[in-house]
Amino acid sequence: MSAVGLSFRTVPVRVAQDALAQEAGTRAVTTGVAMQDLLTIEIVPEQDRVTLRLTGEIDMFTATSVRDAALAAMRKHAANIRIDLSGVTFLDSTGLEMLLATRRRATLGGGELQLVDPARTVMRVLEVTGFNWLVDHSPVTAAADIAP
Repeated sequence: MSAVGLSFRTVPVRVAQDALAQEAGTRAVTTGVAMQDLLTIEIVPEQDRVTLRLTGEIDMFTATSVRDAALAAMRKHAANIRIDLSGVTFLDSTGLEMLLATRRRATLGGGELQLVDPARTVMRVLEVTGFNWLVDHSPVTAAADIAP
């Protein structure tokens, strides 16, 4: 009987603490920084909603950072939240749980969660799990509606 070797990639994640305090004009930026820069979170407050632009991977290392940023953004700006997933290259079950928790928090606050322009790989995860039936998700054209 041969032994099977398993290897795991461990990536320490350092997250900037509440970068919402660093607002410049109408935009606040918070960044999740890891050895390979796994995730960037940009918070864009708008009149009646707040948008999170995500770039990178949403997994067990980064989902907490996204959840914390989303909750802080909803507390500070608006209960209506849009999450731009066009730059997300990977989404796992912890990312799905984070999206569910964000949806739940938005609903409790009288708002809603909208997913904008999910990348093809992310959309496939949403479809396979049935999550696409729970939230509004907009195609590529809606991404142009987000303030730069």
